[in-house]
Amino acid sequence: MPKDSPIAVHIGGNKKVCYIPQFSVGTPYGSYIGLLNCSLSEAKSARYDILNRLAYYINNMWVCITAPNSIAIYKGDKDYVYLSPCVINDAKQQWKIRDGVFYSLDESYSLKDDGNYVYVLKQGNRTSKK
Repeated sequence: MPKDSPIAVHIGGNKKVCYIPQFSVGTPYGSYIGLLNCSLSEAKSARYDILNRLAYYINNMWVCITAPNSIAIYKGDKDYVYLSPCVINDAKQQWKIRDGVFYSLDESYSLKDDGNYVYVLKQGNRTSKK
């Protein structure tokens, strides 16, 4: 049985925060991933599964961190990730871990944060706030 736990990252030196799945009708995809204190109840446990997905079980449904088409298909530079129902073999939902960073399987983009939200950044792009 996989061990589920919140996804924790370090920002601003040693400050530890967790990915927080959020839903909002005011966002382009109806959801986003924010960053908050890991001790808050909103720091839901996630699962890195056998299909390379980062998944949350929310409201009786598995939803996965998904890269937007603007990056995954159209090869834009930067855009915010969102949650969508987990499906099999969707490259936009598949991630690998290298050197403590989540990358797309082809390593063309990676998960980053701006201190408040999680986004994907095309490799070679330096628009990251860090």
